[in-house]
Amino acid sequence: MNLRIIFDKLRSFFSWSKARPARKVTGLITYEKLESFIGDFKQLTEKRQNALIGHWLAKEGWVFSFENLAEGRKILAGCRQRYNSDLNKYLEKVYKRNNYQVLWQQLDDLITNSESDKKYSSITDYHDALILINKYLKEDKTAGQVILPALFGMVEYALVVKLGFLHIRKYGIRDKCEEYRERIKKQVFDPNDTRKLEIYCVLTCLSHWWDTRYQQFVANKNKIGLGRHTVMHGRVNPHRFTLIEVAKIISLLHAIVNLPTFELYFQEEL
Repeated sequence: MNLRIIFDKLRSFFSWSKARPARKVTGLITYEKLESFIGDFKQLTEKRQNALIGHWLAKEGWVFSFENLAEGRKILAGCRQRYNSDLNKYLEKVYKRNNYQVLWQQLDDLITNSESDKKYSSITDYHDALILINKYLKEDKTAGQVILPALFGMVEYALVVKLGFLHIRKYGIRDKCEEYRERIKKQVFDPNDTRKLEIYCVLTCLSHWWDTRYQQFVANKNKIGLGRHTVMHGRVNPHRFTLIEVAKIISLLHAIVNLPTFELYFQEEL
């Protein structure tokens, strides 16, 4: 039986028992205390589910800014309710709802803040390009065929800024992402630290998008893995650049620009 159903049944039982005089179950444990414990345990379980779901979504290319986008928190809650179902299909439905409302919200946020908010300085130079991307996608939802490569370029630039590589001649994006990801994995899990979860999910997603092992050029262009390597080198059939794939990269870009500089974060937090 699903844990949520079990918890709901237990909560329903103890809600009924509140009308009765408080009785001891064992020692000093009352029904009220046990109900409180169940509530705390349920909350902890949900937060641990957040970590598992976030990790799985990131490997599938889905990343959200949980702290800076209310819709991101709603999506995470929706995924918890569908923990054993096809989350990819659920997310596609979420994005297609109301004519891709979530996608336009993320783009509007990037455009609005890219010139005025210092936190978004990593994409300031792309302000006009983001306006054009927003315009073209609204006019033609198949515009991903020409937009996706440009978006990968923006993601890489924003990432280089966050990694502190902007003025370094030689660097390895995937290796650095893996290094930071492993450092987070070694820390004691804090279910309340949504920022750490967000960074971990972004790094997991980036490790996948930048992993050339899944993007071998010898593969058929209709089956080759989608990622920065194959897209930027023109090895993917552009008809595969659907609006959903574009939405994944825009969501990733939105999450990256909302994060602190990685080096400073890891110095202060870890």
